[in-house]
Amino acid sequence: MYHIYTDGACSGNKRDAGCIGGFGYVLIDTHARKIIKTDGGAVINTTNNRMELMGAIAGMQELIKIKKDASEEKCAVILDSSYVVDNWNDYIDTWIENKWRKANKQPVINSDLWKILYKVVMKFKAVKFKWIKGHDKQKFNELADEIARKYIKELKRKNKC
Repeated sequence: MYHIYTDGACSGNKRDAGCIGGFGYVLIDTHARKIIKTDGGAVINTTNNRMELMGAIAGMQELIKIKKDASEEKCAVILDSSYVVDNWNDYIDTWIENKWRKANKQPVINSDLWKILYKVVMKFKAVKFKWIKGHDKQKFNELADEIARKYIKELKRKNKC
């Protein structure tokens, strides 16, 4: 079993307005009780919700690289984003049935990333999304947040933002 703690952050939080967002993940082997990998990234023109999704995607993709075959692996993606957890647990199946439209027929926001997340999750034996309270001194959540913010600072420095 693996735990993937993820977090996303955004400076400005408005898509297509030059806002810089970052994401981070902490990949833990629960049997060995150790961190396997930490990493993240940053992009321009994004939102916090997109970065939360990217953290989950990147963490699971890294586990797939490490394990080569994730079809026998179980993991829990643990994050402080109710946006990701609630939508995954409550709506993803309906969105797929409705061809990525909500019940009101409007397109699902961030459907490009939701589709990627769905494909990545399907490579595992089982994935659970668990919500935890953010900034509550949970060390792995705090570490994922630090990674996300580090990537934001680095991208700002490179782009002189």
